[in-house]
Amino acid sequence: MPKFLSMTTALILNSDKMGCGDSQLTEKLITNYFKLIVQEERVINIIALYADAVKLACSGSSVLKELKVMAERGTKIFICTTCLNHYDIASELQVGQKATMMDIIDIQYNADKIIML
Repeated sequence: MPKFLSMTTALILNSDKMGCGDSQLTEKLITNYFKLIVQEERVINIIALYADAVKLACSGSSVLKELKVMAERGTKIFICTTCLNHYDIASELQVGQKATMMDIIDIQYNADKIIML
């Protein structure tokens, strides 16, 4: 099998918004991003969420539905445990699995392609 067909793509996020600036705009951008990824059936093998991005996998997230669809399609979603505990939202986690910083480092080190948002 050609290498490009088995390539691992990791999406790594450290914010629950996309970009800087007006919060309504940056929230809309992250929502649109995930809706389009799902609509277009783009393959993201791994998602790693840390810092504010952990909120995306919790109750009330504007992209929770899309993350669940991606998980059902095989995307592995890893959420920083330290961050969940810091925000006291570990009990609100709705999709993905808790991960350590070492897990996130392994994802960064081993992925063929990394997309940072």
